[in-house]
Amino acid sequence: MQAICPPVMMTTAVLISGGVSNLASLRAFRDSLITNLIGKSEDVEFHLFFYVRLPSDMDKEELDQELKRTGSDRVWIHRITIEDESNTKNEAQIRVDHPHYNYSAPFEFNQFNTLSMYWKLYVADQFRRRYEFETGVTFDAVVRIRPDLVLHDALDLRTLDLRRADMVHVPWFNSSMRLAFDQLAIGPPEAMRSYAKAYYNVPYLTESSALTLGFHPEHTLYMHLQDAGLSLCKLQCSTSIARRNGDGVEMVDSFARLRSEFGSAALACEEEFVTGPRARASASAKAKQAGSPGSPLLASQGANVMAPGLAEGKPSDWLAALLAPLEHAQSKLGHLEARLGSLEEHAQREARNAAERLGTVSAELADERHQRAHAEARLAMAERHAAELRGLCLAVLLVAAISTTAVAARRS
Repeated sequence: MQAICPPVMMTTAVLISGGVSNLASLRAFRDSLITNLIGKSEDVEFHLFFYVRLPSDMDKEELDQELKRTGSDRVWIHRITIEDESNTKNEAQIRVDHPHYNYSAPFEFNQFNTLSMYWKLYVADQFRRRYEFETGVTFDAVVRIRPDLVLHDALDLRTLDLRRADMVHVPWFNSSMRLAFDQLAIGPPEAMRSYAKAYYNVPYLTESSALTLGFHPEHTLYMHLQDAGLSLCKLQCSTSIARRNGDGVEMVDSFARLRSEFGSAALACEEEFVTGPRARASASAKAKQAGSPGSPLLASQGANVMAPGLAEGKPSDWLAALLAPLEHAQSKLGHLEARLGSLEEHAQREARNAAERLGTVSAELADERHQRAHAEARLAMAERHAAELRGLCLAVLLVAAISTTAVAARRS
């Protein structure tokens, strides 16, 4: 009789980061998460990490209790951090991390909102990585989602190909417009770790003038993913944003803003956009099929094959075609040098800050040592005074005993 083995549980981390509109919006998000993601992904354990902004009409305790209601037998909540004015990453602090904060571009967008979004995502992923380090758990997948995003379609994580360490699944992207959906993403831990580092990669992107659309969130994310060497794959899932409408909520098309900015034509999505080593391998394979030595196409044409420009008597075109890869390499080298300079400047600034902090800590330590020595001296003096007082008390008691004995003797 053949043994029936139980299915292996898949462990998934869910990073929930961003602003909460109101209670109704949060409940709409939670219901869709439970119904269309958790409920449709059987044999999957979900580990939730929250870093969310407190709405104006809720207090921390109320929001904390509402978030905890997401837990169930297959859902564990490991960290809930609620951001308010006491612990927020304010604009002044973001300016310290981003020397090109006032980066100007033809397309203006609120850079504080964009960078604040990436900061919350980065912190949520740090929670996930710390949990992995402390427990030894290795996640099979990582989901990034906003706390006001509503999923309309069933999303079974076991149907996704998560074997590629450089592939991120998103509902929409457009490589010609250089835009990528920033409200939902799923991928293996290695890819999502790079995905979540957008906050600290933006200085390089601005330094190298890569952000041609400014701090537009979808554009910033796309350029970061491309720079990180990540590939994109379309995720079949329609979504809406649960936006505050008085005390209630209204469902807003997730693409409403993009449609108003770029038109409906920009919302056409490719099935896959490949970067990094796989892209080069694919391009090489296509080149071989098109006419490399040993291919059927080249064999049918004979061995005497020349570059198109040269065959037509246009050596300048042929020379330009040969020089194009060199120019691209020089451009890439320029970008790498700019990035190296930016990283070096950042490292020097961090080293100066560390030296200043070290000096401050050393001064505080010296002061603590001085205060400790002073306290120990006072304690020793107090102990001497206590010993003297004990001796004086014994002498007084002795004199009193002698006096009492003398008085008693005279009376008798």
